[in-house]
Amino acid sequence: MSGEKMRNLCYLMLICVLFSSCSKRNPSLTIVTEEYPPLSYTENDSVKGYGTEIVQLIQRRIEDNAKINVMKWNEAYQLALSKPNIVIYTIEKTKEREGLFYWIGPIGSNETSVFIPRKKNIRINQFDDLKKFSSIATTTDWFTEEYLKIKGLNNLTSMPNPEDNVKMVMKGKSDATILTNVTYADIVKNAGYQVDDLKPVFHVMSSDFYIGISKLTDFKIVKKWKDAYDQMNQEGIIDSLQYKWKIK
Repeated sequence: MSGEKMRNLCYLMLICVLFSSCSKRNPSLTIVTEEYPPLSYTENDSVKGYGTEIVQLIQRRIEDNAKINVMKWNEAYQLALSKPNIVIYTIEKTKEREGLFYWIGPIGSNETSVFIPRKKNIRINQFDDLKKFSSIATTTDWFTEEYLKIKGLNNLTSMPNPEDNVKMVMKGKSDATILTNVTYADIVKNAGYQVDDLKPVFHVMSSDFYIGISKLTDFKIVKKWKDAYDQMNQEGIIDSLQYKWKIK
């Protein structure tokens, strides 16, 4: 092999080594979310929402250009549990989930209640009264479903889309469903009903929601997201976005 060919070969090998090294130092992220207005939703082929805006502002600060992928929550959640370099939002931080992810936030708070059709006259005085229902419609892998399972309820009907839960209740196929105050109105409207068609009958829990990063992710990446969020929070950006999106 001639000296020139040898130099070209060595140059190509060096480029490959450098590219491989950079890829390992800066692995690409996959960002996942669900249709969950006003926190995340698609409109005119763009992903919008309160949580989305926070994620995009963090991306801008750390110069990350990963695309946001919208999918069913159970698919996004299982992906974040099993793969590295997954960013998932918005995700509720519970005792059971605490060790499963790195947490960026909190970016907001939820009040979770059980809802029934307004025309029904049912009183729920304590949690165990929920066992009297034949069926409570829940969303697959949502923190609300996880919580009810942990508390021993075996009368849950799991559906991948929250709008289907509302439809199940309004059509009499389930007795009740469980929703949060932040997203209740949008879910009911998207299901084709009026906000006043259901009513809360039992407050289940209060909780905070975050941006989550899968545990298998390099902590250097996590720290970039944490630092960017903390800086935004100190600058008052999180508060202003909460008022803009009427999260508070």
